[in-house]
Amino acid sequence: MTRYLPTLRGWIAFLVAAFSLLYLSFIRPTLYIQSGVGTFLAEPVMPSTLIIGAVLAVVSFCAVFEAFRRGSRADKIFACIAMILAIGLLVEYLQLFVLSVYQSPNKSPEPTAVGAVSSAIAVHVAGRRWLSFFR
Repeated sequence: MTRYLPTLRGWIAFLVAAFSLLYLSFIRPTLYIQSGVGTFLAEPVMPSTLIIGAVLAVVSFCAVFEAFRRGSRADKIFACIAMILAIGLLVEYLQLFVLSVYQSPNKSPEPTAVGAVSSAIAVHVAGRRWLSFFR
């Protein structure tokens, strides 16, 4: 029965890849996804995030390679799952280089006191005309 369970190599490959994927998504900046426009990063990426992501990717691929090379059949199955997670980690890491930083759209200036009064009068007058339409 123990031959169907992975050894320590398989478990390490799987856990390192899963932890790396989750940890990189935790430390990277927030992603903004706009419909029809694209995906943006909320802020510039810090160099420490890039270094940590590179180290996590290298360690994940080394653990997967070791489980493939010297592991049992169950280790190789876990290494395949870990390889999928490591590729997801690599894709997420490379997105940090490709995506641009989010630029907030130009906002209209705040209304001044004169503008607020004139717009309130316009709404009042337009509202009166609208009510007289149904009489």
